[in-house]
Formats: sequence, C-alpha cells, structure tokens
Amino acid sequence: MDLLRRFFRPRVAIGAVVVAVAAGTAALWSVIGWVALLVFMILLMVGLVVVIVMLWRRYQAERATEEIERTITRQADQDIERSVAAKVDEAKDMKAQLLEAIQDLRQRVGRGGFSTIPWYLVMGPTDAGKSTLVLRSELRFAGDDETRGGRPVAGIGGTRRFDWWLSQDAVVLDMAGRALGTSAQFEDNEDWIAFLRTLARQRRGKPINGVLLVVGVEQLAGHPTTELDKLAGRVRERLQELVHHLGVVFPVYAVVTQMDRLVGFSEFFADLGDPERGQIWGATLKYRQRSAEEVEQEFDREFQALAGVLGERRLRRVAALSGDAARARAFGFPLQLERLRDPMIRFVGGVFQPDPSGDSPVFRGVYFTSAAQEGAPIDLVAAPALAAVGGAPAGGAKPATSGTFFVRDLFSRVLSGEAGLAGLARAEKARQRLRRVIIAGSLAASFVLVAVLLSSFSCANRRVIDRTRDAARRVAQTVKVQSPLDANLESLDGLRARLVVLDSLAEGRPTWRKMGAYSGDAVIDPALKLYTQAALAAVIRPAADRMVDSLSAQTATGAGAFIDYFDLFRAVRLLHNADKLVADDAPTLARVMRRMLASQIATGPDEDRRRKRSLLDAQIEFLATHPYWLSSLGPKALGPENLELVARASTRVRDTWDPSQFYRRMIREIEPTIPEASLPGLMGKATLVTDAVVVGGPFTRSGWNDRVRPELARRGERMRNDWIVREVFAGDGTPAGLEAEMATRYARDYTAHWVALLDGIEIDMRSDLNGAVEMMAKLKEPDSPIVLGLKAVAEQTTLGVDPALALGQVDKDFALLHQFVSSGGAGSQGSLFQRVAQRFGAGGSAGGASGAGQSASALYLQELGKVQEQVTAAAQSGSPVLKQAILCVGAGTAESAVCRSLQWVDFVAGDFGGAKGTEPVARVLRLPMKKCQESVRGSPTKVGGFGPPIPPTPEMAAAWSGLVGQFQSTLAGRYPLSPGRSAEATLQDFAGFFKPGGAFWSFHQQYLKDYVNEDGTPTPAAQAGVPFTGGLPGVVRRAYEIREALFSVKPDTPWLEFTISTGTPSVEGPPINPRKVFLDLGGQSAVYFMGPKRPMHLEWPGPDPAVGASLRAETDQAQPQALRAPGPWGLFRLLDMGALSGGSEPQVTWQLIAGQSRIRISYDIRPGSARHPFRRGSLSFSLPGSL
Repeated sequence: MDLLRRFFRPRVAIGAVVVAVAAGTAALWSVIGWVALLVFMILLMVGLVVVIVMLWRRYQAERATEEIERTITRQADQDIERSVAAKVDEAKDMKAQLLEAIQDLRQRVGRGGFSTIPWYLVMGPTDAGKSTLVLRSELRFAGDDETRGGRPVAGIGGTRRFDWWLSQDAVVLDMAGRALGTSAQFEDNEDWIAFLRTLARQRRGKPINGVLLVVGVEQLAGHPTTELDKLAGRVRERLQELVHHLGVVFPVYAVVTQMDRLVGFSEFFADLGDPERGQIWGATLKYRQRSAEEVEQEFDREFQALAGVLGERRLRRVAALSGDAARARAFGFPLQLERLRDPMIRFVGGVFQPDPSGDSPVFRGVYFTSAAQEGAPIDLVAAPALAAVGGAPAGGAKPATSGTFFVRDLFSRVLSGEAGLAGLARAEKARQRLRRVIIAGSLAASFVLVAVLLSSFSCANRRVIDRTRDAARRVAQTVKVQSPLDANLESLDGLRARLVVLDSLAEGRPTWRKMGAYSGDAVIDPALKLYTQAALAAVIRPAADRMVDSLSAQTATGAGAFIDYFDLFRAVRLLHNADKLVADDAPTLARVMRRMLASQIATGPDEDRRRKRSLLDAQIEFLATHPYWLSSLGPKALGPENLELVARASTRVRDTWDPSQFYRRMIREIEPTIPEASLPGLMGKATLVTDAVVVGGPFTRSGWNDRVRPELARRGERMRNDWIVREVFAGDGTPAGLEAEMATRYARDYTAHWVALLDGIEIDMRSDLNGAVEMMAKLKEPDSPIVLGLKAVAEQTTLGVDPALALGQVDKDFALLHQFVSSGGAGSQGSLFQRVAQRFGAGGSAGGASGAGQSASALYLQELGKVQEQVTAAAQSGSPVLKQAILCVGAGTAESAVCRSLQWVDFVAGDFGGAKGTEPVARVLRLPMKKCQESVRGSPTKVGGFGPPIPPTPEMAAAWSGLVGQFQSTLAGRYPLSPGRSAEATLQDFAGFFKPGGAFWSFHQQYLKDYVNEDGTPTPAAQAGVPFTGGLPGVVRRAYEIREALFSVKPDTPWLEFTISTGTPSVEGPPINPRKVFLDLGGQSAVYFMGPKRPMHLEWPGPDPAVGASLRAETDQAQPQALRAPGPWGLFRLLDMGALSGGSEPQVTWQLIAGQSRIRISYDIRPGSARHPFRRGSLSFSLPGSL
C-alpha cells in the first residue's frame, strides 16, 4: 500500500506515463499495424484518465487535510489567546503535541491520508472504559513504541473535550464523559461547531464514518431507570447535533464494556484462545432507520439469541470446570447477562428515538466486550435476591483470567468493513438535490441561452455574407456600359456599402462575431474583384477615355487653367498606375471624373444630380483605398498608357507650374470651415470703436494653428513625395518648395487682412467739442477701447514662428503693435517703452517718473489723459487760443497736448517705418487726436477705405426711411431675423426684402452701389465720402450672405438643399434600442435604419412648408418624445434645439427623452454650397434707424 502511494506521487506518475507512452508507441509502431496502435492509444487514453482522476483525488485529499489542520491551528491559537497567563504554556504544548501527532500520521499514511482514512467518534459516560477499549483495539497508532503502545493526544480548540487516537487505520475521537454531563445544545460550543463544519466541507459525504456508544455494565445495571433515561437523552442530543451539523446519517454501535465484572464471566470464557477472544460477541442489525419500538424489538430478539447461545455452552463449560464455586459462577453467568436485558432495552430505546424534525442516526448493533479485567465483580442475580430478604452477598472472586475479550474484530472487521455506510441526511440530500436542480437548470438555461446567442450571432454573420452576395448579384446583373449612370452607381454603391462593413470586420471584429463563426473574410476578395471589374467597365473606362481626349486637346492648345490641367494629368496617370494610388488621391480623381461625366450627371432634377455626384465620389474614394484590384484589372480594361502624351503633358506642367493656384485652392477649401473674425467679436463688447471689416477665418490665429499650418505641411509633404511631380521634374530638378511658396503668399495675405481691419477702425462720437470730451474720457481709461482693440489685433498677429520663416514676416509687419502692448520696464534696455520714456518722460508731459514695469500703451494712455484735459478746458471756456492749440496752429502749439501726442505717435512709429502694419497702427493711435481736431474744425476726416460722411440727399433719406418702415412692419422682431422670438416672418415678406431685386437690393442698386459693393467692401468712389455712418457696410455684407445662402439657386423664393447622414445613436441611462430615426422636413422624411451612414438629401422649405420640421425615433421600449418645430422656419428652430457646430460641413446633435433614458442623435450636414445658413445667428439681421 505504501509503495502504491509513493508511485502515485504526481512527478512519479507523470514520468511513468511519459516513459510508457514513448516506449509503447515506439515498440508497437514497428510491430503492429495502425489498427492495433489505435486500440493501444485508446487504452492508453483511458489509463491516462484514470491516472488523472487518481491524482485529482489525491490533490483534493491533501487540500482537505491542510484545511483541517488550518482549522485546528486557528482554533488552538484562539484558545491560547483566551487562556489565562498560567495556562498559556500548557495550551501551546497541547497544540504542539496534536500537530506533531498529525504530522507523524501523515508521514505514515501519506499527505492526504489524514482526510481519507475513516473517522470515528467514541462517546459515553465517564468510567465507561472508552479509552481502554480504543487502546486494546489493536489499531496501529501513530507514536507507538515497544514500551508504552499507543497513546492519545489531548484535543484543543473545538476538540478540547476529546482525546485524539491517530492510527494508520482510522482517526478515533474519544469524547470525554463530562461532555454528556450537561444538556447538549447546538450552540454550546462555537469552536466545536466550526470544527464539525470543516469536517463536513472537507470530508464530503462522510465527515465521520460512525459512532461507538460505549457504556459500562455497572452504568447499565447499577443506576436507577431515571438516571438511565437522562443519560440516553443526553446521548441522543449529542447524536442529533452531529446529524444536524454534519448533514449525514451514520451508524451507531452500542458497546457494553467491562463485561468481565459480571460474576462468572472469567470462568465462562476462560477456555477461549486468542482467535476466539478477538471475535465479536454481539449482534449486527440491518442498516436502516427504525422507530423506538422497532429498536427495542430487534434488540430483544438479538439479545435472546445471544442468551440462547450462552445456554448451549453453559453445560459444556460447567462440566469442564473443577470446584463447586467456579462451576456455580459459570452456570449462573447466562442469568447475569439476562439481568442486563431490561436496562439495555430501555437505554437503546431512549437513545434511538426518531427525530420528528429530520433524520436520526442508525442503530447498527450491540456488542459486549472486556478490554481489561479490573474492578470488583458484580452479581446481578444473587445480590438482588439476598438484598430482598435482608442478606448480604458474599464477596465475589476476582477475575481469574486476563486479556482482551471480543474487541479486535469489532474494530478490524465490523468498523473497518462498514466505513462506507454513512450517508447524507434527508435534509442534506434535499439541499443537494435542490442545488443540483438549480445547477442543472442553470446549465440548461445557459446552454439554451448560449445556443440561442450563437445561433443569432451565426445568423447575423450569415446576413452580412448574404447581403454582400445579393449586392454582388445585383451588380453582376444590372451594371452595364449601356445602363444609365445613376443606375450603375446605385448598384455599385450597394456592394460598396457591404464591402465597407466586411473591411471593418476584417480589421477587428467584435467577440460576438467570432463566437458566431464569422467567415466573411473569404468573401472580400471575390466581391472586391467583381466590384472593381464592374466599376472599370461601366464608370471608369468611359471617364478615362474622355480624360485622355481632353488631356490631349488641352496639351495641344494650351487651354484650361493650370490647376485643372494638373488635376486632369494626375488623374490620367493615376488610373494607369493604380498600384501607386493612395487615399489622398481620391478627391483629385473624383473632381476630374465629375467633369468628364458632367453630361450624364447634369441630367434630371437637382436632387438627382447631387445624388449622382455623391455616389460617384463615394465609389472613387473606396477604390482609392483598395488599389490592388484596380491595378490588377485596370491595364486590361483601360488599355496601355499613352507615354507620348504623358511626355508632352509633363512638359506643359513643368513650363506652367503655378504654386499660387494650389494656394488659392487651399484657402478656398478651408475658408468655409473656420469662423470669421471682426473687431467687435474679438473685443467682446460694444465700444466707441467700430469696424465693418471682417477677417476671413483662415487668416485668424486659430485658423493658422488649427487648419492652415497642418494643411501647409500636409500638402507640402505630399508634393515632395508625389511620384508624378518627381517624374515631371526629373530632367530639370524639382520645383521650388510648394510649402514655402504657399507660406509666403499666406503671410502676405495674413498681413493684408489685418491691415484692412486696422484701416477700417472708426470712432463713433458726436462731432462737437463736448462729444470729444466724452470720447476722451473713455479712451484714456485702462480699459480704453483703442488699447483693447489694438491688443486684440496684436494677439491675432502674434504667430510665434521662427522669424527666418515666411510666417515670421507677420510678426515683423506688426512689430510696432507688439511692442506697443507688451510690458517693458526700466530694465528693458532698447524697448519701445524705454525709448519713449527717455524721449518724452515716463510721466507724460510731466516727465521724470521712472515708469518701471509699465508699457508703451500705458504711456499712451497718459498722453490721452493730457489731451482730455486740454479738450475739456477748450469746451468749458470756448477759448480760441485753446482751440488753435488743439489744431496745432498759433502760439499755443508748443504747449498743446494734442500736438505733443501726435508727435509721440510719430516718434514711436519712426523706428518701424518699413513694416506694413506700422502706418495702420499709427493711424489708429492718432485717431483720438484727429477726432478732437475735427470737433474743433467742424469738418470730418476721411477714415479707412470709406471717405468722410456726407449728408444723404433728401430723396435717399426718405427712401431709407421707407425701407426701414417696411422692415419694421414685416420682419423686425420676428424669427429668424430676431432669434428666440415666437412671431415668424413669412417666406413672402422675407423674399420680398432679401431676394435679388428685393426691397433691400433695390435700395442698394439705386443709392449705395457707387459707395459700397454687395459684399460690404468699399468702391473706389467711396474714398471721396459716403452718405452713411461706418456701420452700414456690415449691414450690406450680412444681407449679401443671406441672399447667397438662400436665393442663389431660386432667385424668387428662399430655397436650400443639403445632405444629411447619421450613425447609431448613443444611449445614456437604462438600456434602450433605437430601431429607426426620422428627420421630417416640410413633407419630406429622411429615415435611418441603424446601419452604416447613408447620405440623405433634403430640401428646405420642402413641398409643404407649413408642416415644419421634427425629429423622432422608434425604439424597442418606451417611445421617446419627439422634437417638433412647425412652420416654414421649423428647420432652423429645430437646429436651435440642438448643439450646432462646424463650418463647411456642420454637425448638429439632438437629445430625445425616453423614460429614464436619453438618446443622443448626431447628424452631419453637407450644404449644397459654401455659403449656407447652418451657423448660429447666420440669419439674424437689423437695420439702423437712419443712415
């Protein structure tokens, strides 16, 4: 047995299996054939399974042993902590002895044997001979030696009332008799209960294998029936405690000890040899539950049988003895045993009364033993009779024999052979049955759920492939050269949309796709090949032929703009060298193909034309990202490349190379995406300073950092690496760096835009001296509008680039402005502040102050303060001398603050005379003084691009008044011209005012066209003077933007076309699944079905403008509240309900409420033209009351 245990150590077993597999396979391979080898491998696998199961059980046994040890150790440590100081050492010794005994046993039976050998509990009253019974059982105890045999180990923790008998055959827990001395409630000992639960958990099914209920002869026959009943009750409670906490039903063996004390026992059995003495004397009953009556009846029957056997032996034994006394005692022994019948029946009947609330332990049998012959004999026959007549029994003879009787086989045969009888109690079985049902149900439900999920995943994967197959079949059947372009594009786009899905899944598919056995990758290449073949034949080949013809004609005649010719040349080369195609080439190819197919695209309504353009762009973009099949199939479909034409075209490109056209295209593409800048917008509030000039978005600091700078780098890098450009200039070197040339042009334009804005700055004031006083009172303050406006411009013109680069010129052009607003103290040698302080004094006209930590702008404000004092004095006194001093004429010029301030400005501008921004900045700095002089002179000075104001003619003033009246009565205070108002302007009134030839533009044509262009810029004639104030050009510009956005296609009515697309909405809160999203507009409905983004075309105001606009959704649960905006302006009110952002391609996000959930829906908007009203406040408009 020990050898077998050593063999099944994991390393030995695994090594043996590996050796056996290798040796067996090598031997059998050459000796037997495949069939026999297969049989051998099957048997080998079975063997491996057996070994694995055995190893697993061994591992579980070892783990159970360790857990039992941990429980004992933990409880022992708790006992030590609870012990008084005098008992601590004793508790520690007890712990050490118990653990040492367990370790000794583990060395004998293996690491896991401690938890797998049988466990028995011995219980009974004090002095019942329990320990002697176990000691004489001939079990192989741990710690045995030749001198003292086995010895128990005192328990600790939950087993403190027990002695541990640790043998190689079984673990026996000997419960102290005092444990039956009090009522045995379940909660009397938490450590004991915890120990029982550990056994139940680690020795599943058989925490203990049985209980030996030990009671001595004297305790049965020598106690009153009441005491016997109490003892039976306490034993029963302890047994029920075990059943309750262990959850098992176990056999109970009733053992009557000290039988040698009955008179006649020694004489009756003295002739037995060792084999007979080791056998059992008793009865083993059938293993089943019984009532108390059945226990008593079966015990009585078995007891009578035992007594009958003794009666048969009595005569033989009496005849064999010598001496009358010995014969008399032997003859009376069966009667002695008979006297135990009634107390035994009463005792076992009391112990084994069934528990009405659950299972009870099983009465397995009764056994009579004598482990040691000690104590005075007991006469149960003569003594009671003599006592009844007043006599006294004679002293019994001491036992004439010694040794152990009827013990060995009780342990070695009965207990050892029945170690597996213990089983689960009904309550535990019910709990485990329920647990198994729950687990089985959960597994079944999980299996069904997994099967359903896998099936749904598989079906979803199948749908992807089926839809691709359907789209491919449609392409194969319908895409023909002779078919209409729109029909071909529709079919191709259906397959393209499916291929986009397959591409996304090929790059990274979600786990649920993998679980559904996704196999779409195998479909991609065949579908791509079919798609490319169809696109080449029906779309690209016709366009490519026209490209070649157009390129040949333009090369021969020199016709066409360079940028368009270069696009055409690139497109021809890219189609014949598709292996070099990249995604960035798609816009070029799409532009050229739209031109080549213009005759087919231009047919049909406007909506159809836009749809065809959008579809064509989508196909070209897709092909550019999948160049393999285009390069593989293209040569056969398109024919060989005309190299002679390529050579001639390359010469023209090289000879007419024009970087300015690349630059203009870049600005044109970027401009709609970036908001414009104006001085009021930069300053953030209305001030004295006005400016009608607007700076284009690309020429703002954010436009430079966010769009222009990365776009310059991207386009420059692309041109440097462009293989077509390298081939064109292979003979004569590459062209000058496109990025540098574009940057130079951009820097020049950047400066020009901000110079124009500075030139447009005006001060709005009354034209008399009192107006000048009011103006100067505001301009001299720290929040002076002049200084704030210049700081805003300085921030926009500080790009922070290397001065050696092209954009460094912008910082140089506005160096005066930057130094004017920057801080500079006494330590800033050479700064503008230092030079001004040295020339004029840091304290202004007072001079002398150090001015440390100030800036030139602070000194300027001091100058304005002096000017304000002079103007105030002139206004209060009316002194001609002071007025002449303001005009810098006469005797007071030398003391004039105005003249001094003008000199101050000339001085600060003197060092920056060559920079383009110097004079515009100096003009703004002079403006307050010039306005003061105008107030004295009474004649205005020309400002900016517009000349000085001149009085309008009476006819013009009357016409303007009529225009204002019409605006006030029909449009003012109405939506959308006044955002947020409930009243709305009618489309007829709106068109009557803003359309080409409408009221506003009729007035402009008759009275304003000589002074201001339609876009708000000045005409050459405006330099001489204009009959309006500085704010009117801005009004003209806004009216122009409204007209271009809404009347560019249909001049008589506001109309707008655009394309929208959306993706899967996001949900916040409890899960909800949107199924459809509807955007309704004027009787049109754009429906999104939860899939890839699909462009949808809409027109405003639509066929039924009164319906307005709405956004609604359908879900699988509660229907969300729709957003509705009735009326012809409903689209713009609906946009106001969302978050609108973006430039040329805006995006709007709405939120729908569905119960506790929020659905966020975002739409990308692609307007039909660069000027569009999809910006906040783009339709707000007002007219000044007078010119």
